[in-house]
Amino acid sequence: MALTRPPRAGTPRSTPRRYGDSNLSAMKALSKRMVNTHFREGWQYRVEIEEAPADWELYCKGVSFTPIELESAEQRVGAHYLNYLNGIRPVAVSMTMRDNQDGRIVDWFEAWTAKIVSPAGTWSLPADYLRTLRLFRLDYNGGATLYKELRVQPQMCGELTESVEPGGGLLEFPLTVQEFRGFGKHY
Repeated sequence: MALTRPPRAGTPRSTPRRYGDSNLSAMKALSKRMVNTHFREGWQYRVEIEEAPADWELYCKGVSFTPIELESAEQRVGAHYLNYLNGIRPVAVSMTMRDNQDGRIVDWFEAWTAKIVSPAGTWSLPADYLRTLRLFRLDYNGGATLYKELRVQPQMCGELTESVEPGGGLLEFPLTVQEFRGFGKHY
């Protein structure tokens, strides 16, 4: 039978120390940092699209996009599956829009899409219809920092739902554009 000695002073404790035992000053510092941190809010953005109506910002209510989307593929090996990355998707930007009574946003988007395919059914070159989209991050002081700049093509004007029901509110619909990617020369 072996005898064991009690642990000496200064050796690690066998039970973990609880967070608040002797860390009050660290907790205060963390709390102070959190109070003084300017977290980004949902309204702190601006979207610009080349050749958009001059008052575009009034009608763009919200924006959503996935800045990076990696594709993966599964390969079955026996009873197991392996997953490996095999591509990166172009960025799609969806905006929740309002429109003016004259329909300027929908008309502008329809005119843009008309540049892609002619009435005869022929396709235009990307240089004829690609536009630059810029996404900016806004700060509390009114400053804007460019976050992303993409060459985009129109993808979809979502469903327009109009109703005579009272309390229907303002007309809202999604507009989606997608990043253009090509090989060789950037358009």
